[in-house]
Amino acid sequence: MAHASEAVRQLLLASIDEVPAEIRDAWERHAADSVIDVWERPALSPRYRSIVTVAALATRGCPTELRHQVRVALGHGLSRVELCEVAFQVTGYGGLGVGLEAMRALREVFDEDPDLGAAPDDLPPGLPGADR
Repeated sequence: MAHASEAVRQLLLASIDEVPAEIRDAWERHAADSVIDVWERPALSPRYRSIVTVAALATRGCPTELRHQVRVALGHGLSRVELCEVAFQVTGYGGLGVGLEAMRALREVFDEDPDLGAAPDDLPPGLPGADR
């Protein structure tokens, strides 16, 4: 895998266990053909693809997958502040409820692992996790 991160590949492999056995093989092929191939395209870096992915999942209201992709995005070098700004941007186009759900997902990830992707002064006051 030239461009896709190992974290994305592992996330897709983990998703296979969520699918009924009757269709698991087709799901695995679909995941490889659709998601991995997109992540391997050279025009965008994994970091930029993470921004797009987080924004899309937030807008679609997919909190479980969003939490997973937030971890991937942190691994691709996005800061907590940048992820908060992505969620804030989504609020302007998707609405307050969508943005709040995205912020909740961010906070859950940040609370689960306070050291994940954060420098001590990474978060300005008032953003999720800033009270650490």
